[in-house]
Amino acid sequence: MGGSDRSRHQVNSKWKDLQKKCNAFNGIYNCKMNSLASGRSEADVLQSSLSEYRRTINQKGFLHQQAWEWLKDNAKWAFVTKVREYSASFFKTNQNIFIQRLHIIL
Repeated sequence: MGGSDRSRHQVNSKWKDLQKKCNAFNGIYNCKMNSLASGRSEADVLQSSLSEYRRTINQKGFLHQQAWEWLKDNAKWAFVTKVREYSASFFKTNQNIFIQRLHIIL
């Protein structure tokens, strides 16, 4: 694998750990971007997201920012500006949460 002595299993194991941490951070970042206050920049959101990750997920902080910077532009990770389509059962189960989020977006 490109001059590495790591097995496929070792690489896959590292990827799963990285993916889990990047997914958690990306969720925080996207939530903050969806509720971006007037006058705040993406850099402000990034710093706020890093602080929240440190406070709520890992006291050491988010140590994979360079990987996330690269991953965030991938279609799977890209920031979504529109409300996702929810199934009827999801909406019925989570109606209050959905309405609160919709009010925040509008």
